[in-house]
Amino acid sequence: MKKFLIPLLIIMVGLAYSGCTSTTPTTPGTAGIYKYSLKFGTLGSGNGQLNNPRGITVDSTGNIYVADYGNNRVEKFDSAGTYVSQWTSNSPMGMATDSAGNIYVCDPGGSFVTKFNATGTTLATFGSGTLLDPQAVGVDSAGNVYVDDTGNTRIVKFSAAGALITQWGTTGADNGEFVRPYGVAVDNLGNVFVADFTNIRIQKFTTAGAYILQWGNTSSNNGPFVSPVAVTTDIAGDVFVVDEGNNKVQEFNNAGTYLTQFGAYGTGNGDFNGPTAVAVDASGNVYVTDYGNNRVEKFIP
Repeated sequence: MKKFLIPLLIIMVGLAYSGCTSTTPTTPGTAGIYKYSLKFGTLGSGNGQLNNPRGITVDSTGNIYVADYGNNRVEKFDSAGTYVSQWTSNSPMGMATDSAGNIYVCDPGGSFVTKFNATGTTLATFGSGTLLDPQAVGVDSAGNVYVDDTGNTRIVKFSAAGALITQWGTTGADNGEFVRPYGVAVDNLGNVFVADFTNIRIQKFTTAGAYILQWGNTSSNNGPFVSPVAVTTDIAGDVFVVDEGNNKVQEFNNAGTYLTQFGAYGTGNGDFNGPTAVAVDASGNVYVTDYGNNRVEKFIP
C-alpha cells in the first residue's frame, strides 16, 4: 500500500540522490490555467460512491473508470460524472486504457494486472510470478503494456497478449534507477515517464528502457515535488504529475519544463486531501482522484 505521509528520512534520501541532471524551472510556460468544473463521489459503497479511490483512466469516448480500492471494484462514469456501471476487482490501484477501449488494472495484492473490456469482462491476467506489488500501468500506441513493478523496483514491459518483452531499473538514485516507483505513463511518441517516488523525481525513458532525462526535487515551489505518486500525459505530450505531499497537480512539457499547476489542501471545490491519480481526456479535461475526500474532481483548461 502507498504511504501517503512522507517521513523526513524519505525526503533526505531524495535530496541525496546522485547523477541527477534535473531541471527546476520557476516560471510558467505556455499552458493555460485549469479551472474546477465538477466533482462526483461520496464516501460509501453504493452506486457512484467511493471508498479510498486510488486509480483513474479515461477512454477515447470520455468514459471515466475509477479504481474504488476500499470497495474492491471498478466504477464507470460518463464525462459528466454520472454513474454507469461497476465490476469487481481486488484492491485495484493504477489503471490505463488502450486504443480499443480495454481497461488494465493493477492488483498489488495478487501481484498481477487484469485486462477488462469496457463492460468489465475479464480478457486476460498477466504478470503473476513476475510482478511484486504493481502500482501503476501504462499502454503505448502499439498496445504494449508497461507496469510499475514497485516491489521489484523496476518497469516491466509486456506485449498486448501479456508476453514479457523487457524490463529495466534497479534500486538506487542514479539515472535510470528507482526507489519505490509509483507511477508510469506513455505518451504518443513512445516516451515512458516514471514517478520515482522516494527519489522525488520524474524520469523519462524510451520504450526500450533507455534513460533520457529527469526533473524534480523536494520543494513546495513550482516544478519540484514532495511526493510524486502518479503521472500521465495528454495528446500534446505534456506531462501531469500528482504531487500528493503538496496536494496539487503540476503540468510540464515533454522535456520537463514547468507549465502550470492547480490544487491546494482542503475539502472545497478544487481542493485535495491526498490526490492519488490523474487522467486526461481527448479534450484536455483533467480528472483527479481525491483519496482523502473520497471523490473525483474534474478540471477544464
